[in-house]
Amino acid sequence: SFIQNMKLSKLITLAFPVLCAVAAKGDLSDPVPLEAVDSVVDACFQQQYDANVEQLQGFYEVQDKEELQLWLSNYRRHVKETVKENDALTEGDMQAVCSDLFLQSRPAVTKALVEEINQMITTWTADLNAKFADASLRDAKRLMGSAVGDAFIKLDPAPEEKEAILASKPAGDEGDDDSYEDSAFPENFDARKNWPECANVIGRIRDQAECGSCWAMSSTEAFNDRLCIASKGQYKTLLSTQHTTCQLQPQ
Repeated sequence: SFIQNMKLSKLITLAFPVLCAVAAKGDLSDPVPLEAVDSVVDACFQQQYDANVEQLQGFYEVQDKEELQLWLSNYRRHVKETVKENDALTEGDMQAVCSDLFLQSRPAVTKALVEEINQMITTWTADLNAKFADASLRDAKRLMGSAVGDAFIKLDPAPEEKEAILASKPAGDEGDDDSYEDSAFPENFDARKNWPECANVIGRIRDQAECGSCWAMSSTEAFNDRLCIASKGQYKTLLSTQHTTCQLQPQ
């Protein structure tokens, strides 16, 4: 196995019997002792890897020991986070956690992903960005404002809601507006060049990090740009996203 290749065979040899012993009890409603979690995480990983190895191709194929080690490290981290967030996990819960977090823990960006994108020969070149060097797929989803796990919300309307929306539109309205000719738009437009006095404000890219208020980031950024443009470059103070997303209490 690859874990043995990473010189973790001793740990797995010790941990796997513990996992098997837990499963052999037959009562999945018993709570898992916190001190037993560490001893079974790596065994769970090996078990999940063996069960899913055929699916691990293409974009998310890991190519070397470093990527495998990163995957295992992310898996350990996410399992421990889940255990800490949920009190008194049962053995059945623990088995579900081990399964659910396996694919979510794989590296967000792999060499295989970069190679496959670059083989498409598009207008840009993919690379292994340092910002996401240690990130898992689960980490990347959080950065996109996606609810992960049980908090996930599907935004697509139900079929009956979609039918009601379409029925409310005027006849022949399919939702697309073709009233503008292509010639009405310039081939290129750079707001920084069009309003050079506000280039530093318009060109500044905010780091949203793990903040879920994407609406506050985008609206504050847009208002900041337009305020500078309206003042002809006199107002260049960078506005705080906190003032947009939070209701500040008077001091």
